[in-house]
Amino acid sequence: MLEANLENTNLEKIKSSAFYDSGLKRIKLPNTIQTIDIEAFSNCICLREIDFSKTDLNDFNSGLLTNSGINRIKCPEKLRSVNFDTFSECFNLQSIDLSKTNVKRIGSYAFHNSKIKNIKLPNTLKEIEYEAFSGCKDLRIIDLSKTNVEKIGAFAFYNSGVSEIKLPESLKTIDKNAFVGCENLKKLNLSDTKVRQINSEIIYNSGVHKINF
Repeated sequence: MLEANLENTNLEKIKSSAFYDSGLKRIKLPNTIQTIDIEAFSNCICLREIDFSKTDLNDFNSGLLTNSGINRIKCPEKLRSVNFDTFSECFNLQSIDLSKTNVKRIGSYAFHNSKIKNIKLPNTLKEIEYEAFSGCKDLRIIDLSKTNVEKIGAFAFYNSGVSEIKLPESLKTIDKNAFVGCENLKKLNLSDTKVRQINSEIIYNSGVHKINF
């Protein structure tokens, strides 16, 4: 299968694993789409581009594009969450713009081991979960300063390439091992956050030599 043109249909839902491991290269979606179930486009290694911007999707469900060849994606404004494993192992995905969405949570393993380099985040964001960006070796700068993130989960940036992270005033909690193995990260500035105590394990095997409170 090379192309699926659903643009002129009234389709509201795409079921779990609908295109799993297929040869799909491109797909056009109708604006009637409300739900896309788990792993719908997982392992679609030939898929390069997908436009969700005209849909009414509220969630990117688990494993939506895991290990796919996607390199360009347009997100819907109504999007509220990027769930477990959504973009993990996406070997071509280098950038994504979530800044105009309503995403509140980036789920566990959401970008795990992907090639993501640049990500724009919305001010609605409140939580980054367990291993959300673990293994993202090409990721360098994370700007959370304009978000409302209150919690960074355990191992959130484990073994990533992050060298700079800008933290928001809203931040209250950094869980254990959040920055373990971040060799490029040299300092953490917590002075403008609500964090007053951390566990030393959050920077184990990282390059951090200075933490400002």
